[in-house]
Amino acid sequence: MKSYILSIFASKKGEIESLNGIRAIGILMVMTNHLWVFSRKAMGEMPFWLSWFAENQTTIVDVFFVLGGFLNYGGILQSYKKENSFPYRKFIINRSLRILPAYYVALAFSYYYFYKQSENLKHIQNPSPDLLWLITKGQKALDYVWADGIFLSNFFPRVLDVGWYISLEQQVYFLMVVLGPFFLFSKTRKVRVIILSMIYIIPFLSRCYLYSKGQMNAEALFWTENRFDSMIAGMLLAEYVDYKPIGESLGKLKYSIIGITAIVFILISYSFDWDHIIRLTLANNFFNIALALIIFLAIQKEGIFKTILGLPIFRPLSRITFTVYLWNIPLMGVATGWALRGETIITLSVLPKLFIICFGFAILVSWPIFLLIEQPFIWWKEKPKVLENKNEAKTV
Repeated sequence: MKSYILSIFASKKGEIESLNGIRAIGILMVMTNHLWVFSRKAMGEMPFWLSWFAENQTTIVDVFFVLGGFLNYGGILQSYKKENSFPYRKFIINRSLRILPAYYVALAFSYYYFYKQSENLKHIQNPSPDLLWLITKGQKALDYVWADGIFLSNFFPRVLDVGWYISLEQQVYFLMVVLGPFFLFSKTRKVRVIILSMIYIIPFLSRCYLYSKGQMNAEALFWTENRFDSMIAGMLLAEYVDYKPIGESLGKLKYSIIGITAIVFILISYSFDWDHIIRLTLANNFFNIALALIIFLAIQKEGIFKTILGLPIFRPLSRITFTVYLWNIPLMGVATGWALRGETIITLSVLPKLFIICFGFAILVSWPIFLLIEQPFIWWKEKPKVLENKNEAKTV
């Protein structure tokens, strides 16, 4: 029992520790943006640099798009090397066990919460315009719960607010499973890279087209055709690593150039307001290329990115990242009431208390949720791998 509870602290054979750091920092930035956005109306005047940083974390979820594209696509490439065929059964079962149980539990909870809230709000006499807007929004979300259920919620009002990310991922992976074996993985590496590079440009062109029509905005970035380039960036990185496996040191100069380029690209992507043409069209490309470069540096055999991101302190949060992502908004909503008790306005001095209490509560409660819902299926998914490792050990 003790080993099960503390399993989030245990290392796993073959994992790249530095990717745990990327996941952990990524989810902390997602939580930062969520808490900032939902608390902004109650905030006093904040320093420009702080507002700039927190509000720019809107696109940080692309960390998981790039990382997911890199790992899943890379895994398929390795399967093709061994078996010369698409690993349909393995990919679908692993993906389903990893995502579906946790997702549908969170969706069921969100639906129940929305339904109860909508029913309670309807009985309020003479509701204010803000309340009417909230009632309408809730009812629309309930009407489109079917879209949450079949992973189309990035195109419709959604019950599970964070579900758009899972929907977009599932759509891309569905197409990869259906079309990939025929139009991608059966081709040579050169042809695959050309195809992926052409596909990578499509979301940029789509964003430019919508901008020319005056229809490109932050909401449109939820749509698959405008956002999946971040996943393709990860896939292209997987192709490069497969072509040139991690070996000798890059050298200080090359390493520094790649690191500085990644930082500069992130700063460029953060440098424009949300109504600027660059922010709505090209900034996403700067950002996902930067993330791919950071992942590339993190998986090297040495270097500052590997050293910092590979620290064991990141491991437990990395393990429960998906749970925290699904539940952070309602959990931080509960904790906000405790953190702001006795406060009339959120000042700069109150902000640390708000973040510490909300982050701490969301992460601590996500831990048992993970153990109850996700971990049993993860262990089931990994059981064949564990048995395989044991058999190899016996052979040796």
